[in-house]
Amino acid sequence: MHDSWGTKLGNLRLNYSTCFHQCDQKLIPRNSGYRVSKPHVDLIKKSLQPPKEKERRTEKVYESGQSYDLYRDIKSIILSAKQEVFVIDAYASEDIIDLYLDKLPTGVKMMVLTNTPKDNFINVAQKFKKKHGANFIVKTNSKCHDRLFFVDKRCYVIGQSVDNATSEKPTYLSEIQNSGIFRNVFQTLFDLGKTLF
Repeated sequence: MHDSWGTKLGNLRLNYSTCFHQCDQKLIPRNSGYRVSKPHVDLIKKSLQPPKEKERRTEKVYESGQSYDLYRDIKSIILSAKQEVFVIDAYASEDIIDLYLDKLPTGVKMMVLTNTPKDNFINVAQKFKKKHGANFIVKTNSKCHDRLFFVDKRCYVIGQSVDNATSEKPTYLSEIQNSGIFRNVFQTLFDLGKTLF
């Protein structure tokens, strides 16, 4: 009695590492009379490999009063930058510079897009610009109402402005899977914005 194709395929999947030998670019089962081409066996081998663990993405909720936890997590993400950091905050304060950008290594490009800068941001940004020159750019755009940041090719959304997040209300930090779509939108806002520094 002949084995069904399903049985043969099952045996093939379970024993592919021991039951084949090479012959004219074909892999031939030793104990049956059919041939399986190398591309098909490669596909089967691939299917037998354990699935790669999906890369973990940041998704956190912070309760009121957890501002230090949020600061620590944002700082850790921003300091991982190798090429650039792009911060979008409608009401940017000097904390963006003092707490995050100032800690970046030399050579990382830094961009800030805001709507209405708060507090002492302008004065601090002017001084920071003198230190970093072309690697630090600040623009304003009246259509900027969101709070998010890009680190290299990754995108993170935050529920409140960086400077006062979690001071009175809960907030969140979440990594966006399709960062390219977000980058296109906010890069356009940045490109059309008014340059401050």
